[in-house]
Amino acid sequence: NLGVALREIGKRVIVVDLNLTSSHLGIHFGLFYFPKTINDLLYGRCDILSATYRHPSGVHLLPASIDNFKEVEIAQRSLSKIFRNLKKSYDFIIVDSPPGFGSVTTLLVKNADRILVVTNPDPSSLMDAKKLCEICHKLKKKHVDVIVNRVNFSGKELKIEEIESALGQRAIGVIPEDKIFKESLFFKEPVVSFKPKHWISYILKRIASKIAKAETPQI
Repeated sequence: NLGVALREIGKRVIVVDLNLTSSHLGIHFGLFYFPKTINDLLYGRCDILSATYRHPSGVHLLPASIDNFKEVEIAQRSLSKIFRNLKKSYDFIIVDSPPGFGSVTTLLVKNADRILVVTNPDPSSLMDAKKLCEICHKLKKKHVDVIVNRVNFSGKELKIEEIESALGQRAIGVIPEDKIFKESLFFKEPVVSFKPKHWISYILKRIASKIAKAETPQI
C-alpha cells in the first residue's frame, strides 16, 4: 500500500521482499509466478532486471521465492551492491523485512536510509517494536519512524500516546483496523489501488506524503 501510494504521487518505487523463508509479497499484488527472484540474485544466478516485475499500478517488485524454504545466507557485500544498483533507478526502495531479529534484519537496518517501525497497539507488538528501535539506536540510525497499525480505538488496547512514550518518538501514521484490508487481500490488490477513494486509502496516501515530503492528497 505504501509503495502504490508513493507511486501515485509520482515516485519511482520498488518493493523488495527479504522475508526469504515465508514470502508473501506476490500474494498482496496478485502475482504468483516469478521465474527469477531475489534468491537467484543473491546467489548470482541472474541480474536485477531479470528478477524485477511490474505491477499494473506502476510499482516494481523484487520478490522472494515461494518455493525455497531454506534460510539464504546473505552477505553484507551482496545486499549493499543490490541497494546501490537499485538507487540508480528508484526514488524509494521499500524492503519488507522478515519477522524477528536475526542477521537479515540487522543487515537491513545497517543498509537502510530510513526505518519504518510498524507496531500493533498491544504489549507484545510494542515490545518487539522497542527492540527494533534499540537496534536502530545502537547502529546510530537517525531516520526512524513509527506507524501504529490495526487500531480499533476500543479502549481495550494501548493508547497511541503510550506507544509513543514507550518508543520515545511520535507516530507518523495510525492505520485503523478495517474490513477493507481482508477484502483487498481476497481480490489480491492493494487497498490504495483497489479502492482509491476509500477513507483508508486516504490515510495510507497521507503517510506516503509525509515520507516523501509531498502535498497531502485530497479525498
